[in-house]
Amino acid sequence: MRKVDLINVFTPSRPARLTYVDRSKVNNRIVRALNTPGTQIVVYGHTGSGKTTLLENILFKVYENHLRTNCMKGMTYDQIITDAFDQLEPFYTAEHSKKKKTKQDLNLTAEYKLIKGGFSRAIEQENATVEMRLLPPQLTAQNLAKMIGSVHACWVLEDFHKIEEVEKVKFAQMMKVFADLSDTYPELKIIAIGAVNSAREVIKYDNEMQNRISQIHVDLMSDDEISQIVSKGANLLNIEFSEDVVQEIIHSSNGLAAICHKLCFIMCEKEEIVDTLDYGFYFDISHLNEAIAEHIADNSDTMKAAFDKAYKLKDADLVMRVLADCDSSGRTIESMLDTLNSLGNRITESKLKNILSQLQTDEYGCNLIYDNDSCRYSFTNPFFAAFARNFFQYIDSRHLKTKAQITKEMTAIVQQVIRTLSNRSNNQTLPIDFSNDTGEIVDPR
Repeated sequence: MRKVDLINVFTPSRPARLTYVDRSKVNNRIVRALNTPGTQIVVYGHTGSGKTTLLENILFKVYENHLRTNCMKGMTYDQIITDAFDQLEPFYTAEHSKKKKTKQDLNLTAEYKLIKGGFSRAIEQENATVEMRLLPPQLTAQNLAKMIGSVHACWVLEDFHKIEEVEKVKFAQMMKVFADLSDTYPELKIIAIGAVNSAREVIKYDNEMQNRISQIHVDLMSDDEISQIVSKGANLLNIEFSEDVVQEIIHSSNGLAAICHKLCFIMCEKEEIVDTLDYGFYFDISHLNEAIAEHIADNSDTMKAAFDKAYKLKDADLVMRVLADCDSSGRTIESMLDTLNSLGNRITESKLKNILSQLQTDEYGCNLIYDNDSCRYSFTNPFFAAFARNFFQYIDSRHLKTKAQITKEMTAIVQQVIRTLSNRSNNQTLPIDFSNDTGEIVDPR
């Protein structure tokens, strides 16, 4: 049996290759958009749902080359263009093996070198220590598009949703430039990967792009798709997961491939499995419980930060409390409204929809996800749900009534809740039933 490394099998922080699961329905839409000249693409969905893995595996089949820019908060339009331009250097400075070159290629190579020379200047911001490169006037959207198109590449913008609104307006206009040049460069495209509503934002900023953008939503993975990740990884490493472990991984992942990869990786790492075994290993529920405890501990700061952000949004605590008091399938808007109104919290449907939408954004912690099929909202994963349930139980037991009181003690509250969850996971031989309203360990039998 050919040995493969664990780090290449279960990949919680990078695109999966060996355990890639073909999702034919969305795959076909992406391939069709890639093969349609002029069509720009926005791939969107929840963090951890497998957007980047899906796109990366398809791009390697369709494109010979692609540029990738990882967008970060605070990055400007000029900085992102500069990043793409820098990635073109190997194409325009390396010697070409082909004997024939078009006149246009020669002209673009000369233009590239001219622009590159313009980058030799730098200025310092007033009191900042970071130098800012000046964008030469020749480096326009049109010139960048021609250079990318000339090397038969596409340009991927990862985390497009992190770009500031004023910069998104410019990129919507740039997408139009790329679309307009498709007659000369049929493969030329910008592919923006972002969170929910990313596609809507592009169209909002430039209505002319409405029929020139393919909006591709990547759904949460199905139970069968999560199971396939586990099965493929087990076969590659010559290990076996018990059926109850597989089912609990599916439940804990809540459609997010990243969580599935993380739990499997932790289990293998704790048993010092670094590559394919000669004689195999059997994982039972006790191994998974240890992995869950470690996963919770690893993500304690993330969960605290998410709740800190959510608490800044007016009435978000009421909505999260209602969602915490239900099973993992989540709740519809109608169900939440009924519960809120019965408790005396008069929140209108439009206000509730706005809060739910905000809680799906980075600004307010990305705490929630929406399932298009069931029209239900739920926490991003069952660990957040368990965290929320225990969080509200704890503040109720301490009789903390106001947001000011809770905010003051937030760090202590979170630390206590994390300890409770980790201990429950680590000291039991049975899985945590996250759907239990009390948050206690229950025997699923």
